[in-house]
Amino acid sequence: MIFFFLFNAWKAWLTAALAAVSATVLLGASIFLTQSTVLEQYALATMFPVLAFWFYIHGWRKLTLVAMGLGTAVHIMVLPIAVIWLVVERGQWKEWMRISWVYVLTGVMPYLMVPILMALHAPPLLAGYFGWDNLESLQRYMFGVSGVIVGQMSVVDFPKRMGLLVGHLVMSMGLALVPIGVSVWTRMRMGEMTKPMWICLATSGFAVWYYTLNLDPSTWTFMTFGMPFMAIMAGVGLKGMGERVDARKYALVVACGALVLVMANGVFLNANTVNDKNRLAMGIKETLESLPEDSAVITAQGSYSLALMWVMSEGREDIM
Repeated sequence: MIFFFLFNAWKAWLTAALAAVSATVLLGASIFLTQSTVLEQYALATMFPVLAFWFYIHGWRKLTLVAMGLGTAVHIMVLPIAVIWLVVERGQWKEWMRISWVYVLTGVMPYLMVPILMALHAPPLLAGYFGWDNLESLQRYMFGVSGVIVGQMSVVDFPKRMGLLVGHLVMSMGLALVPIGVSVWTRMRMGEMTKPMWICLATSGFAVWYYTLNLDPSTWTFMTFGMPFMAIMAGVGLKGMGERVDARKYALVVACGALVLVMANGVFLNANTVNDKNRLAMGIKETLESLPEDSAVITAQGSYSLALMWVMSEGREDIM
């Protein structure tokens, strides 16, 4: 579905052939592939901003907000992306704010289900009921934990993180990095950056910034949200290169490189391979599922308690 949305979005700017090449780039992106096979939530959440972008370039504002709202309901990371889009559209912010209720209805209101379901179904000792303590915990997480890790990369560790970033981008975009650079550099130099291009650049830049300066090394997964928009810029760059070189030849090279990444990343980064390399999550799951009936588990809040809640929701309600 994401391929379909990307292909149709790019056809607004590109020929069908270049749109197909650009969409193929995303299929081989290692970051996107891992999150599509291991943690589908990220891929699903990414689909909605792409759909919103398709609506946006057609001028369908309410549908744009519907898609962004649904993405926010799936993953909260779409919220800052929506804010970034609004900054790009700051000249039209009154028109957007007038229909902002659409985003609130589809993206914010669904989160009210959390306290309701928490009170009705969540184990009291694990989650508790909705109240001031829960709001305080949420506030500490959003502005405490996030404030400690987001944008707090030390100068000493920064070079290593940059090296990891380069590796992630090369294994995701491959040869498409060249037209991406061409599309951004030439348009900025000539003052031809359109709002859709600024949205693509800002969304991709935010995803890269979040990982680059984050203390948590596992936040490379959040670059999933920027992958489709990098691929869009690659398509625009291929079209722009046609004014100086034979873009068809380079597009063929990019397509071949993308197909190589599809095969390589499909073999080395599929769900089974990734799970075999990191058995921690599967080990926790198997340990909890093997507990005798009516067992009592004492654990601190964290990955183990989340795994426990998941196992209980899958049928082990006898665990206390």
